[in-house]
Order: sequence, then C-alpha cells, then structure tokens
Amino acid sequence: MTGVQTCALPIYNAGFDPEIKKINERRYIGIEDIFLSRNNYYNGDMIFMQDSAYCWVKNCEFSFSFRSHINCRASYRCEFRDNYIHDVHDLSGSGRGYGILFQYHTTDCLVENNLLRRLVSPIIISIGPCGNVFAYNFVIEGTNGLDPFTPSWNTTASIHGFYNNNNLFE
Repeated sequence: MTGVQTCALPIYNAGFDPEIKKINERRYIGIEDIFLSRNNYYNGDMIFMQDSAYCWVKNCEFSFSFRSHINCRASYRCEFRDNYIHDVHDLSGSGRGYGILFQYHTTDCLVENNLLRRLVSPIIISIGPCGNVFAYNFVIEGTNGLDPFTPSWNTTASIHGFYNNNNLFE
C-alpha cells in the first residue's frame, strides 16, 4: 500500500512499528440458534473463524469439542453472545478444553452473556488479541484438567502468549 493510511480506531502500542496488511476478510456472516455436538476426538475446533469482520455467533449451544468450541483468529469486530458452551472430550489441558479462544490480533470483538460449563480454560486469549471486551459471561463447574469430577477454581480467563493488550474483562 502506498500513500497515507488512516485508522478509524487508535493503534495499540504504536511504538512497535505497526504495519498495515491487506486481507480478504469474510464479512457479515452469522451463526444463530443451532446446537452442535462433536462425537469424535479429532483435534480441532467446533467453530473456526479466521480473517473475519462483523461476524457473529449468537444463541447457540455447543458441547464436547476437543480443542476449543470457538476459535477466532485475526478477526475484527465480531460478536459472541448468549451461547451455552459446555463439556470437552479431553480435560488434560495442554492446548485442549477451551471454550472461547482468541488468537492472532483479533481486535475489537465482544464476548457477552455466555454460559461456559465444565471447561479447562473457558476464555483464553493468545498471541496478540487487543481491544476486546469480555463482559457478563458466567462460568460454572470449572475443571482442573486432571479429574473431571473434582471442581476447580481455575481462572475464568487465561491470558497466554505476548502482546495481549487493552482487553476488558467484566
């Protein structure tokens, strides 16, 4: 890209020499009012969103994922609200048992009013998500990743990796 580029929102950490990269994002795609349950142990995510903008997952129920129920990567202004996310096939942790996972510069998204149950890491952000809001989510029956029948007071949100800045947790 050449010429002067402007941003609608402030640049987080401008001291790190930010770069502009053109992506061909998917826009205005939503998933609503469905139930999904995984019956195999394939090491993957139930919902995978990458390079998305203004997309949403609303009023859905997801059960028994392997890695994560929702994985959102390098996306902008997406919403995840009013979902019931519960149970996983593998409670060992180590990259498994996630509810909602944000990765790779996911920015200005909203995660609100979700019920997360029996997960190792209900909400996890990793490797650069910034400017996101996680508000009014309810986590119950957390597990320690070792024994699914022993309740744990694991954290509701895990901040992992680097450059995870300016995220709001309420």
